[in-house]
Amino acid sequence: MKGTPVVTAFRSNEELAELKKWFYDFDDTRDHRKCAIGKVKALLTRGRLPHGIEATSILTSVLLRDDADDRNEDSNVIQLAYTMALIRFVNGLLDPFQQSNYAIPMQLLAKQLNLPTFFVELRHMGTHEALPSLDTLRIATKDALTWLYDNYWCQIENKSERDVDSATDVYAEVVTFRVTYNERLINAFSVYENLKTFKRLRKDNLEKPIFSDNNKEQDMSKVRKCVNDLAEVCKSDSDLLADLLIRKYYLIYSQEKLKTKGIKYNPLLEKLYRPLLQELGINLIESLYIKIVKSVEGKELGEINCRVYKKLGFSPMLLEGEIAQLIEWLPFLIKYILSQPFLEENFTKIQVSNRRQLFRFMYHSIVTMCSKDDSLLVKLLQLVKDAADEDLGSDLLDEINDRYDESAKRANKKQFELPPSLDEILAGDTEKRKLVEEDSMATNKKHKSSSGNEQKVYFMEPHENWIPTPFGMPV
Repeated sequence: MKGTPVVTAFRSNEELAELKKWFYDFDDTRDHRKCAIGKVKALLTRGRLPHGIEATSILTSVLLRDDADDRNEDSNVIQLAYTMALIRFVNGLLDPFQQSNYAIPMQLLAKQLNLPTFFVELRHMGTHEALPSLDTLRIATKDALTWLYDNYWCQIENKSERDVDSATDVYAEVVTFRVTYNERLINAFSVYENLKTFKRLRKDNLEKPIFSDNNKEQDMSKVRKCVNDLAEVCKSDSDLLADLLIRKYYLIYSQEKLKTKGIKYNPLLEKLYRPLLQELGINLIESLYIKIVKSVEGKELGEINCRVYKKLGFSPMLLEGEIAQLIEWLPFLIKYILSQPFLEENFTKIQVSNRRQLFRFMYHSIVTMCSKDDSLLVKLLQLVKDAADEDLGSDLLDEINDRYDESAKRANKKQFELPPSLDEILAGDTEKRKLVEEDSMATNKKHKSSSGNEQKVYFMEPHENWIPTPFGMPV
């Protein structure tokens, strides 16, 4: 048996496939929508149904009532029915995601579900303002049913197909293997518990070294155990720990938390975790650097990685504010990588065999990553210049220095070049107008000289049959 058995109001996915056909496959000769609504009501007597099924039934019921064209029916009643159905549709989708201590804006939740935000606006109007017009409500209801078809009913059918023939999913076995392996590694070394313990103990001693003699012996032993366990994870899979630190929001804050705190970056995070990264060593820092570079360059995750991250509870997509925080970690990572004695076995991921190749790799990765940000490029290239020496060769040093000088000039030009003032803008417009007027006058003169007889033009010419009539008198 796969997974844990779940008690449902329906017997199988085939029953849902039949409901889908009744709700959406209809024409003038065949319409089973009323049967579908009755079926949903019967299923609700057995237990709870997924929101997609219940919402489809309610929205379809309102449409059928409106199509009945009962002339005695008050239009306000139809408006209220449409509005209430749409409110329940939106609330049922978004309310389960309101799980934080602070209310998340419904527009943000809607975007995460790929739900058009005008549904949220209609919900707000129906709850707090005047009711939307009937035409708007009819269109919105049909759009809601279309959205449910694409995002719920089609997924039900796909799930049924996967159950019948799981061999068509070529990635399933790989994803399952990687998820199982990663979960075993995380649980074997209690990664989450160790990170939590380290954070709690480190917060009280931010200004002291991680293993200071002034710390309590009991606390030091706990920190030592945390570091040793995490070091074992690094030996087995440093990429896993790097992904976990980034995508489970240890090294950075989530976008939501940034908005709550009203900040763009918290430097205390670097103070908190930098000693841990130094203790865990070059393999983890190399993995972190590579992953941050890929995120800044905007490289998308492959399908396998995306599915693995979702199953592990990692964030599969990093937002702009989260990537900006990762950039703040780059100076520390670059300094650490370039300051360590070179050992080829430490750099198997980037495949360099000597120190010169390492510097060239770092140089090219920084230039590619900062292709649209000269200020950041200057800042990071300065770190490379500081760590470089004559052993790297004059050609590489000259290349680094030349790129640094070019980027610095562009950055300074952008920084000190002031935008045009209002007077300059207006003066420029005046000069343009003068040129246009002079051109038009010149063309008029040419036209007059070419045509010998001038033709007079009247705005209001007299009409021979026109008779003045007082206002209000019949003509």
